[in-house]
Amino acid sequence: MSSGMLILTHLISLSYFASIAFLISVSGKKNFLLWGAGIAFSVFWLIQLKEIYLFELGDFFGAGVDVRYYEQVAVSNINTGIQDFIQVLQRDISVDDWGFFSLMYLAYSFAGSPEGGRILMMIANTLAVLLSAMYLYRMLKILGLMPQTILFVVSIFLLSPFNFVITSVGLKENFFVLLIVLSLHSTIKFGSNKRRKHLFLAFLYAGLCFFFRPPVAGMLLITSITAAIITERNKNRVLRWGVVLVVLALPFFDIVIQKAFGLSLGHVLSVTNYRFRNIGSAQTGWTINFIGALIGPFPNFTRSDIYGIYYSGVLLLKSFLGPFFYIGLYRAWKQKNVAYIPLMLYWLLNGSMYVLGGISLDYRYQITVFPAWLCFAAFGMDWYRMNKGRKVYYFILLYSLLVLLVIMFYNLRGLAND
Repeated sequence: MSSGMLILTHLISLSYFASIAFLISVSGKKNFLLWGAGIAFSVFWLIQLKEIYLFELGDFFGAGVDVRYYEQVAVSNINTGIQDFIQVLQRDISVDDWGFFSLMYLAYSFAGSPEGGRILMMIANTLAVLLSAMYLYRMLKILGLMPQTILFVVSIFLLSPFNFVITSVGLKENFFVLLIVLSLHSTIKFGSNKRRKHLFLAFLYAGLCFFFRPPVAGMLLITSITAAIITERNKNRVLRWGVVLVVLALPFFDIVIQKAFGLSLGHVLSVTNYRFRNIGSAQTGWTINFIGALIGPFPNFTRSDIYGIYYSGVLLLKSFLGPFFYIGLYRAWKQKNVAYIPLMLYWLLNGSMYVLGGISLDYRYQITVFPAWLCFAAFGMDWYRMNKGRKVYYFILLYSLLVLLVIMFYNLRGLAND
């Protein structure tokens, strides 16, 4: 990879870590500093990336590919009627991009020009990230976590380089994650007060996710339904029956995904095996993919000349926060904590998708579960603060050493393949 790209990657990562450290060390109006720093950080680095794309690559979107096609379709159909717009969606855009393309079409139509549309989309992306962070903040407060932990976790999310990198190359994830956070927030809110409007909102946001990634919409609906059913009184019975239903449903899994998505399990597995062609044997591919689903995705500092390397900092931080995630997951399960059980189910469903689809090393897919992941990590950090013990300390130490070895192997393997 180019030395300039490597230097920029390290600068982004170092500024990310430094900004988080600054925010958790200050006192006073922390919320104001948090939201202000998040916007300033994202806008600053977004401008830097855009300058690099324009002056070095000669392209506004850099390595973005799909967005060029969507922009072309949007510009050529500006100010068309609603019926013509629906025809454009059906004819030119895949269903899982209807949501993002519709937002782009509205921005470009309102602006009246490609240049204005690009600016509006950058503003919309920044606002989407800010709103996601605010509702994640509210969700963590509902879960009763410590203020210092909430500030740290929300800083990780809000300042993540992933957000402005995705904005710079014109991808959909920032808007998609906003809908996911809104759905999970409404689900947790319903669990705390049982008001039907929150359940309705959870279903609504989950349904809108269908136009970004249909399988995730289904997972969110299952998560919301679980929250609607489970209570402190019936949680043990619901969990037992849930396990029974999963076991009974396994033989029909192939039929379900064929009816829901038009794909057979055999086709999904064949595509997954094809993705493993550069790894070696299928067995090696499945092993790495499974490990990636549990403790990945891993930061990449050596092997990429694409935009993904720029957000390696957040992947590095996520990797080393893994033990707190598993501490939180274990404690939530042991306590049969009703507030966390729907989030636990959502994580399991996403993990299954990552493994079956062979996509566990791609953070663009793992970002869908990151808000829920952060909730468990925060719960684990709070528990560790109050229950420090030798066994937990050794678990964190051994986990961190294991992750460090895996990351080193992952990056050294990349150097060997170059």
